[in-house]
Amino acid sequence: MTNPEPRETEMHTLYLSNTVWGELKRRAVMDGSTASKITNYVLQTFLKYMPAVRLPHRRPRAGTLEKLNRRNLHLGKDTWERIAKVAQEGKYSISILTEYLLRRYLGIDSR
Repeated sequence: MTNPEPRETEMHTLYLSNTVWGELKRRAVMDGSTASKITNYVLQTFLKYMPAVRLPHRRPRAGTLEKLNRRNLHLGKDTWERIAKVAQEGKYSISILTEYLLRRYLGIDSR
C-alpha cells in the first residue's frame, strides 16, 4: 500500500467493531503504517472506484452484531467531506460505511 500523506488531516470519531479495529491495528504494524493512513487509503480507493463498488441495499452491520466502539482517526479533510456526502446520499452512517469497506479490505467476513 503506497499512499502519500494527506496534505491536511483532521481527527474524526468513527464507531468500529473490535474485530475490524484489531485487524486494522495488526495490519498497520505489519505495513509500518497507522490505522488512520490505512483507513484514509481505503476510503480514497472506494471514492476513486465507487461506480464499480456495489454496496448492499440495506445498511450493513457487523455479522456478529458486535458493538461498535468509538475510535479516533486522522483522515484527509477532502476524503472525509467526500465520504460524508456519499454516506448521506446512500443513507448510511459514515461509521457503518467505513466498517463495511474496511471489512472488505481486511478480508473479514462482512456477510
